[in-house]
Amino acid sequence: MGAQSIAWEHLAIGYLMLVIPVYYLFRHKTGLVGSALVSILRMTVQLILIGTYLKYLFDYDRAWINIGWVVVMAGVATASTVRRTEVSRRWFVLPVFAGMLAGTLVTDWIFLRWVIDLQDPFGARYLIPISGMILGNNLSGSIIGLRTYTGGIQDHLVRYRHYLACGALPGEARSPFIREALKSTFQPTIATMATLGLVKLPGMMTGQILGGSAPIEAVQYQIMIMVSIFTSSMITLMITLLLANRFLFDSMANPILERMNPAYNAATEGS
Repeated sequence: MGAQSIAWEHLAIGYLMLVIPVYYLFRHKTGLVGSALVSILRMTVQLILIGTYLKYLFDYDRAWINIGWVVVMAGVATASTVRRTEVSRRWFVLPVFAGMLAGTLVTDWIFLRWVIDLQDPFGARYLIPISGMILGNNLSGSIIGLRTYTGGIQDHLVRYRHYLACGALPGEARSPFIREALKSTFQPTIATMATLGLVKLPGMMTGQILGGSAPIEAVQYQIMIMVSIFTSSMITLMITLLLANRFLFDSMANPILERMNPAYNAATEGS
């Protein structure tokens, strides 16, 4: 038995719940009413369009098209990451895109081919939704990690140069900043995994139960999607930082600050 379908007129009734958050945003003069309504409208239009597109994608179901769609999703996630971290697009697009794509495809392959044991791991029914969940988490993790890493080097430039002056290798001098990036990125994920099922009933598990799957089967899928998300986020961030470091430092291991932040003011270097 599948999930109970929702009629369009009933969906419209559901939108009435938005009166509550919109009212309080307006009452307290947050200035967020307009952006909230635009975001809701965009979400609705985008999801309807993607739902329509996915119907044809699932019907046609060709591996090269499905992989191509994952590449497109990785590209969109890359653009969003670079824009929201306010780093130099020219120097970060390639590292972030490579990290996104590698992290997603590696975990997709392991999850779909070896865990679920699909003979065709590139089928649209599994590849597209699993990739979407993984990429969504990669995006948020990359934003936090990149902000922490580049911001840490800019804010503690004297400390970084002190490490180098004391004889540290470039990788050793960068290690404390990578450590902070990893901590800020993965502490929320670790906390979420520790309370999953007790505090929060995860979306994939809920969706499978609503779709008619046995609870234990839904649990198995949810466990593996969390493991995949954790692993993929790590692969994505580490590849991104590894490749980005090639562009962000000169031959003497000095950071090229304008590549980390186009708005950086050289006058603040010694602060």
